[in-house]
Amino acid sequence: MAQDQDLRLSGGDVVEPCSEPARDDRDLLAAWVGQRDAGALQALLDRHRPAAVRVSLRILRDPAEAEDAAQEACIALAGLDAMVDGDVSAWIRGCASKAALQQRRARLRRRRREMHTAPPVEAAVGDLPALVDECVDLLPEQDRRLIGDYFYLERTQAEI
Repeated sequence: MAQDQDLRLSGGDVVEPCSEPARDDRDLLAAWVGQRDAGALQALLDRHRPAAVRVSLRILRDPAEAEDAAQEACIALAGLDAMVDGDVSAWIRGCASKAALQQRRARLRRRRREMHTAPPVEAAVGDLPALVDECVDLLPEQDRRLIGDYFYLERTQAEI
């Protein structure tokens, strides 16, 4: 992005470009871990949160769930008390990816549980006549005859 271009936040607010030179990720992380410099943490989050959301969105395909996974990565970054090995950007994306995969696995487990606990609506509606016949067959002979006369032969109560 060009330096003179405005950065717009999701709420429409404009963020003015910073006049000081950009610090690299390792310096920012060292400032956060060593001195709990909130500005350094904010700079890291501003820089890497969009990529964490994109990584999560590729896995989850749901914007709200992707935001949650990216938020977990941001919380992990804020909770660091030591430097990470390697590239900070890759570490944050890795956290987001792991969080997204955990969410996807949890969603699949939940769907499997729901499928086993409740019959599918289509099957329940489609098999309703067969289910009613099964229930009627369980009734005593006299009751089955009354139900058959009333519902199947369309006889009135007075006729039965």
